Amino acid sequence: MKLQSVEEFFYKRETVEKYNDDKIIKLNWECPDVLFSFRGVYAIGVSIYYRQLFVDNVKTDIMVKDEKGATRQRLYSDKFLSENYPQFSDVNDLLEIKGFLEHYYDIGNIIPTWPGANVNRGMAHCYDIPNVYYKRVL
Repeated sequence: MKLQSVEEFFYKRETVEKYNDDKIIKLNWECPDVLFSFRGVYAIGVSIYYRQLFVDNVKTDIMVKDEKGATRQRLYSDKFLSENYPQFSDVNDLLEIKGFLEHYYDIGNIIPTWPGANVNRGMAHCYDIPNVYYKRVL
């Protein structure tokens, strides 16, 4: 699947792993994970092009101004990005973003990982530090 726009990404809502499920089964990968998350890369673009939205001392939160005042919001929140991506045209129109979307669903964007790497690791708040995850679990 080749996505043509940021809008299409937020509309499709299918994971790369699910889209490539047949290939993952053939490869006998038990714990696949996406190498590069579009939402994460997109959030980096938003943080660069729309710095005025951010709280000065907090890099992962942004201040969202609405009729109730300003509230904290996680930048990479799917809810925030899917509701607000139309406001980020500077990022949406980047050639690099469009090129990434064209190849986002390729099997090359998936890697096999160790058992426990995906769901358990994230729930333990260790993410990409497996030695910390295993110290907590073992």
